Formats: sequence, C-alpha cells, structure tokens
Amino acid sequence: MPDFEYEKDLCAAFAETLPEDWTVYNETAGFDMVLVHETGAQVGVEAKLVLNPKVLLQICESHPQFHPPGPDFRAVLVGKVTNADLVGISKMLGITILTVSRKSKYVSSYDSNSRTGCKWFSRPKLPKTEPLKEQRWGDNNRWLDCAPIERLELPEYVPDVIAGDKAPVVMGAWKIKAMKVCVWVETHGKITRAHFKALGIDASRWMTGHWLKKGAVRGEWVAGPSFPADKFKTEHSRVYDEITFDLEKWTKEAGLA
Repeated sequence: MPDFEYEKDLCAAFAETLPEDWTVYNETAGFDMVLVHETGAQVGVEAKLVLNPKVLLQICESHPQFHPPGPDFRAVLVGKVTNADLVGISKMLGITILTVSRKSKYVSSYDSNSRTGCKWFSRPKLPKTEPLKEQRWGDNNRWLDCAPIERLELPEYVPDVIAGDKAPVVMGAWKIKAMKVCVWVETHGKITRAHFKALGIDASRWMTGHWLKKGAVRGEWVAGPSFPADKFKTEHSRVYDEITFDLEKWTKEAGLA
C-alpha cells in the first residue's frame, strides 16, 4: 500500500477509482467526501493517512437518538492500516475501512472499484444499491446500512473543491446563491432587494459599498470595488460557468423571469 504524503493525494487517488455510477461531492455536509450513487444512496467518507481513534470518532453518527440527516453508509479512507485492533473496533461500529493501492497484475477484480485505465484500485467494493431482495447473502457484508430517516442535503452543483485539503474551500448553499447574485449583476448590470429575496439570500452583507454600491436609480445596486465575482471564478471556475450557463433555468425557478 503506498504512503501518501497528503490526505488530498489519498482522496484524489480514491476518486479516480470510483465507478461511473457514483459521483463524489468533496467537502460536503461535514465529510471529506460524500459518494452519491445514481440511485441516491450516499456514503459519507472521512480521510486520514493513518487509521486512528480520532477519525473513527469523526465518522460516527453524532446524537443518533435525534435522527439527524445522514448518509446510508459511513467509511474511513486511509493510506495505511497499522492497528488491527482499530479495524476490529471499526467493524463493531459499522464503519467500513477503505484503502487505495497501485494496480498490479495481481489485483483481484472482486476487490477493485477501479475504472478502466485507472492506475489505482480501492477496496472493498462499494455497497450494493439494488433492493435487498435482489442481493445475494454477503454482498454487503463489509457495509452497514445506517438507514437514515433523512439523507444528507447535497448542494445544487457538484463542488469543484479539493477533498482532504488542510484548509479546504467549502462550496455550500450560501456560496451557490452568492454566485447567482454575481452572475445576475454581471448579466443585468444591477440588482435590487427583491432579487435577493427571490434568490433566498440576505442582502445586508452585500449592500455596504464594497461588494455592491448604490446605483444611479434609487433601490438599484451595482458592482462595487470588492465585487466578489472574480474571487468565486478563481475558487469555483467550473461551477461558476455552470451557474452562468443555467441562468435562464434558475431565473425561472426563482420567479425572476
């Protein structure tokens, strides 16, 4: 098993192995990665270079008696397993241990999640997502279905951020709305409080003379000296382009058409 220098390298290698019917949401809902199957099934993943008690505590469901939203499955992605006792404890907790290795001619097709052409493989296989009655006994024996009452709320767009970074850039619901504000201003040259209300974002943070400044017409605001569009474009270039492309769609959904 390779020794990864950084957790972000471990996460990037693992992401390469994901089958095409799984999508990875990096730095989402408090997890390093949330894997989402096309059926909607979710796997919450925390990454650590070495398996330790702290990461097991991180991945465990907090206050399960209150039934907070959560993923169907929980896993820890590690670069190295050095403590067999922690592996046993993780099994008792229902936490799956994921590992990544370089491919070789000895790789078992049973254990590999890998896409064709990927130089990495991960194990164990990701959980089956078919109805239980269609599965064979033992198909999911490495995965505990947490059966959450409510799954994690996912952002409207798949985040284009780095998983496992020491100082991760998070792309949550607020930032997506903020990017929509920027796209609206760039497209129309101005914005009003009514537009902010329709987009579901508080205007007070914007109307200070920095991000937005007063326009020529009362009630209209235009880009200010610190208008954050360029910052968002740098941090989330792909998502910003997608939001720009979807302008007509989310404009109609917000009732702004």
